[in-house]
Amino acid sequence: MVTFPVSGPQVPGTALLLAIDTLEVVFAFLDRGGQIQYASSAFQRCLEGEAFAGMSGEIRRFASALWGVVNVRRLGAGIERLESRTVHLPCGESGLQGTYVGMDLFGGGASVLVEVRMPPPDQRSSERLRERFGLTRKQSRVARLLMEGLRNDEIAQRLFISPHTARHHVEQIRLKVGGHTRAAVASRILQAGSEPAQGRP
Repeated sequence: MVTFPVSGPQVPGTALLLAIDTLEVVFAFLDRGGQIQYASSAFQRCLEGEAFAGMSGEIRRFASALWGVVNVRRLGAGIERLESRTVHLPCGESGLQGTYVGMDLFGGGASVLVEVRMPPPDQRSSERLRERFGLTRKQSRVARLLMEGLRNDEIAQRLFISPHTARHHVEQIRLKVGGHTRAAVASRILQAGSEPAQGRP
């Protein structure tokens, strides 16, 4: 498990951070160097999941951009909501919200708070696609991107895999779902996603 513990009991607001942590909010504080000073439990769990591959890098890039804004505006000791950004992760589109915290909470000066807003649940869930077509977890993620009309190289970029691996997954999906073209495969998956689950009206 990836852990980013608070650096000791001397950290101001430790009890408050732990209380906020119980809300299951996905957030992290980062210093000017892009190092995580504190990360919520929900954030740490996300980093462990394959669906959030690449999130750590996206957050560090976003934090770097936020520090650029802080420098331009010459922000001091206050707290100011800065920018938001949408990032594409294997789990779907996620939103990042950045806030400048000008207080020294962790013994390293000011920090930026990055909150991750999780994507809404997908109507055509991976679980449903796995049940309906016998897809693996990775194949179901590729299938959802295939439905969006993405090419193999775009799928590879979105899922942080090689184009060869993306092409292999698409071929396996085609064999399991049926259909000779990408459009036909996507159509079958979309149709299955709109059908009621078995045993339900």
